[in-house]
Amino acid sequence: MSLTGVPTWERSLYERVIVSVPSGSAWRRLTRLGAAGVLLPLAVFLVVLLPRQFLRRWWMWIVVMVTVTTLEGLGKFGIGRPRPEGMRLGFPSGHTAAAAAFYLMAGYFFEGVAGRWARRALYGLAIVIILLVGLSRMMLRVHWPLDVFGGAALGVAVFALAAWWHERYPLENIVPAAVPPPWRVWIYRWQHVLPFALVIVPFLASPLDVAGTPFDLVLDGLGVMVMATGLALRIWTTSHRDRQRLVPAQPPTRLVTSGPYALMRHPLPLANMLTGTGAALIAESGLALLVVPTALIALFRVTAPLEDAWLAQRFGRAYAEYCARVPALPRIALASFAAVWSASGSVGSASWPTVARRLPAVGVTLALAALAEWSDRLPRLLH
Repeated sequence: MSLTGVPTWERSLYERVIVSVPSGSAWRRLTRLGAAGVLLPLAVFLVVLLPRQFLRRWWMWIVVMVTVTTLEGLGKFGIGRPRPEGMRLGFPSGHTAAAAAFYLMAGYFFEGVAGRWARRALYGLAIVIILLVGLSRMMLRVHWPLDVFGGAALGVAVFALAAWWHERYPLENIVPAAVPPPWRVWIYRWQHVLPFALVIVPFLASPLDVAGTPFDLVLDGLGVMVMATGLALRIWTTSHRDRQRLVPAQPPTRLVTSGPYALMRHPLPLANMLTGTGAALIAESGLALLVVPTALIALFRVTAPLEDAWLAQRFGRAYAEYCARVPALPRIALASFAAVWSASGSVGSASWPTVARRLPAVGVTLALAALAEWSDRLPRLLH
């Protein structure tokens, strides 16, 4: 690239692509799949979803993305190849390099727990996204074809080197965990208070532009259903667990295997996730729909293993058999939702003291729903 600049055949290929592929605003949206503003929050979300045996590989994502960004900047400065329009340097394409490294790394993280066809689908999806990002850079007239090819090659090379190094020299035993043990204990104790810090998230960005459309009603209706399911699960859980304070949280003093605990080992964290996700849907905030579920899933990934370890130490073989029989979270099936709603339907026949103990949960849920709806309407009221 440094010696030849932009050859004639590449200019011809570029013009042919620009003419033959339909243009439109969709290319500006697709090109963001390689931008840091999308990749950074998406990386946080995917790391939260990592299988437990890969949680110690969080450092790989940081190393790979920093390396790609550094090499891409050095390449632009060292080669000095101009873009199709403007004075900025173009080789290699940074968006394409970042997309290649990022999405291939995502497939690598999950291939250990996915089946053969799922692995192929993951890598196939990664390749499609990389191609679309590269094509969008040409359609926006900011890169030549070889800029895109060079960016993809750089991203693939850095990813391949990182994967080879990790397979040859695994570092799980010497790289510290992302959350130190003392922090985990503190997070466990305040797990029912920490989610309230997320109520500010819908106010940090404008809501989705769906006001007055059918999609607005769909989001509100879906949010109400999700929050109501979370409340029903919370009411059902509190009727079976020990009467102990939730703040600060403490491990259960007896092994409960009835009610919601016959379907899942950790119903309260799931209730929190449903409540938070439902509020984000009502708020119609794209930022909240990404941040709130991610934060609540991360909270669950920290607290659930800690509680499992404590209960296994306390109840021994009985808890081991219970874990082998009951999953941490319920299987996604219609029977699970039906069980939650049928059990919560018995609230009307409960005694007044029992109902009074459930009123705070109902009040907090209604307050969160009202706050979420207000965050959606606030920009329109101010306007």
